[in-house]
Amino acid sequence: MQEGLGSIPESGNAPKTLRETIEDYTHSSNILKEIHMIKQPLWDFQGVTKAVEYCVRATGFPNKITIAFPTTNNKVSAFSSHPLSRMAQSCWTWCLLAVTCLWIIFLPLFYIVRKKVKTTIVSEYPVLISGPDFYTRNYYMIQGHVLSRSFTTVDAL
Repeated sequence: MQEGLGSIPESGNAPKTLRETIEDYTHSSNILKEIHMIKQPLWDFQGVTKAVEYCVRATGFPNKITIAFPTTNNKVSAFSSHPLSRMAQSCWTWCLLAVTCLWIIFLPLFYIVRKKVKTTIVSEYPVLISGPDFYTRNYYMIQGHVLSRSFTTVDAL
């Protein structure tokens, strides 16, 4: 997939274009309809992972290394503008249902009635810094953190 927007169908569904996915959402008459988009950075995560692991190993660190790139706020959701849809998404509504124990009735109904678009929209976007530039700029900082956390020196008497 090139930079930009695309769609990925759920398993068992035929592939759809982005336009078909949006049309499915807009033409749906369900008042509890929803559609989701996932943002993905275009970055060489494997290359950066190998480079950071090399940097850590260069310090003499012998233990297991886990390198992760956590993402936050990478999912955008769009819901119907119908008042019942807004009420169903409201925290106050769910708190009231929890206090009155009516969630036992309304939660199953909500999951049965709502309609998710079966295709996930994926938005790929370039990052501001390339993988090699990230590695070059942060090489000494990574080594400094590894050295300060992994080895403790004991002064002899």
